[in-house]
Amino acid sequence: MVTKRFELELATEIPVLFAYIGWTRNYDGTEPPRGRMAYLRAHPEDLDVSETSAFLREKQTFRCGIGRGAAPRRVHVVFVALDPDSKEVKVVGVYAGATTEPDDDWAYAHTRAAVLVPPNRRPLLPGGWVGQGVRRWARHPTANTHPRLFSFFNRLRRDLPKLVRDGSDGRSASRETDQTYWDISAVEGKLRRSLVAHRYREASLRDAKIRQALKDSRGRLICEVPGCAFDFYRRYGEIGSGYAQVHHLTPLSRFGKKGTKTTLDALAVVCANCHAMIHRGGQCREMAALIPKRARIRA
Repeated sequence: MVTKRFELELATEIPVLFAYIGWTRNYDGTEPPRGRMAYLRAHPEDLDVSETSAFLREKQTFRCGIGRGAAPRRVHVVFVALDPDSKEVKVVGVYAGATTEPDDDWAYAHTRAAVLVPPNRRPLLPGGWVGQGVRRWARHPTANTHPRLFSFFNRLRRDLPKLVRDGSDGRSASRETDQTYWDISAVEGKLRRSLVAHRYREASLRDAKIRQALKDSRGRLICEVPGCAFDFYRRYGEIGSGYAQVHHLTPLSRFGKKGTKTTLDALAVVCANCHAMIHRGGQCREMAALIPKRARIRA
């Protein structure tokens, strides 16, 4: 939902900037960009610090680049991207009352009030993008402005609560829960509640592993089980973009009640089939021996 803080910030009459970024579903750093963002596709090492993480909350703040050149100290930022399926420019999210900061010849915006619009509810930008480049001013005290964009912005801030009511919490990208984990390890009663709580605590670690894998594989998520190499995006297209499961090489159950510190090296990116086979029958099989050599696929 749109928070009260966001509404109050967005009601402030300050400059309004439209910024063109790459398209992803969640903007949480786990997905390679789609669209015209050739630089990010060629530099996957920048995925976790770029616009693909624009709606990943870090230390209570969202942060994203807004293009070259100076900017007023406080701005509203409307992020737009090219929908790779419809080939239309759509609004993907908004920073309200953002503070800007220079970084060499590039500028960044950061805020505590941001809303991500769910992929299936992102509004079309009438008339498409204006000209070339990354950003356009809809309202500015001295720079060239685009009245059409400012008129659209006023409609957008009126309609945002309705757009995000069922798809975003106004704080970060909505995440789809990986239900396969429940099939593997769920039990009934009080222990189940503790497992649910533990699953939420591990979400940030899982996301970090996904981001690492995207860097190492140039924007792809490939099952690490020898002889599998399954890629959800290659098989399913957009719906599989940025998706994979994360496997603990050593079962958490072996660490007792106090648990243990888990590093990224103790995790592996796997597909759903391999993950299920690893744990079938309550076991934790070695990945290296999971697929018989005669059945392996060469990556």
